[in-house]
Amino acid sequence: MHFHSSIFDDLAPTARQAEAIAQLRAAARLYLETVDRILPDGADKVMILRRLRDAFLWSLEAIKRHADGSPRTLENP
Repeated sequence: MHFHSSIFDDLAPTARQAEAIAQLRAAARLYLETVDRILPDGADKVMILRRLRDAFLWSLEAIKRHADGSPRTLENP
């Protein structure tokens, strides 16, 4: 199986991407804190928080990709 090099390599975000990431982090933090405060403790809350974390992490990946979804590379940043 051939793995794309971007799976193991990480390119630093551009300045514009870093700003978008900072905005997402702030929004995600506020939303997660709100969900944590409002929902009762239990399995549903844990599942929701995990899914939100996954969505946040994938949004960071999406910011660092090209518009067509292909990964950035050292040769094609």
